Amino acid sequence: FRTPARFHMATGQKSTRLLFEKLNRQLTKLAAKPTPNSVHRFRTNGRRLEIVLTELSSNPGRNGKKLLKLLARLRKKAGRVRDLDVQVALLRSLKMPEGARHKSQLMQMLMDERGKREKKVAQAFDRRTVRELRKRLKRAASELDIRESAAWDQARSTLAKLDRQPVPMTEKVLHQYRILGKRGRYLAELAGKNPEAQRLVDQLKIMQDALGEWHDWLKLTQ
Repeated sequence: FRTPARFHMATGQKSTRLLFEKLNRQLTKLAAKPTPNSVHRFRTNGRRLEIVLTELSSNPGRNGKKLLKLLARLRKKAGRVRDLDVQVALLRSLKMPEGARHKSQLMQMLMDERGKREKKVAQAFDRRTVRELRKRLKRAASELDIRESAAWDQARSTLAKLDRQPVPMTEKVLHQYRILGKRGRYLAELAGKNPEAQRLVDQLKIMQDALGEWHDWLKLTQ
């Protein structure tokens, strides 16, 4: 039994459509108040859509290119807020009675910086920008033709770039694993109910969580 190609296309399209819908919902929340949750979800869904447009679209066209540029700019601003949210949470979890005063000073500095960054995010998501982003998202959604098989092939191709030989776990190597692992996971998630893809996604989530925690502590230390 062979699954019809149109089924692969339909389910691939459904996953992508849900991605557009999630991003649209976060736009409304971010324009109102950049909470830690809305900032995080916008960043992850924005990254997923960027990967779809760059990895699975043979020709993103003029609208796709402008959408990518706009998403990258907004995601960068949201990322600065997200980094501070994570650092504040990590600092709160750190038990250091002997350095309570220094911890309090650093916490205040991070909170002040977070407030400044939040204002910049709110300004970036003004009505005109949100309206343009929604228009470009709608157009891109109507132009995309995603197949599950293509997503799975691209996921494997992306992960093949990882060095499979034992190497020292330097900051550069860990960063490469973090970026390529995230890209591979988002592509594999579009492969539908492919059992092999689902197993890979589960493995990549574990890797991504571990590397994400390492990266967050590194940034706070710096």
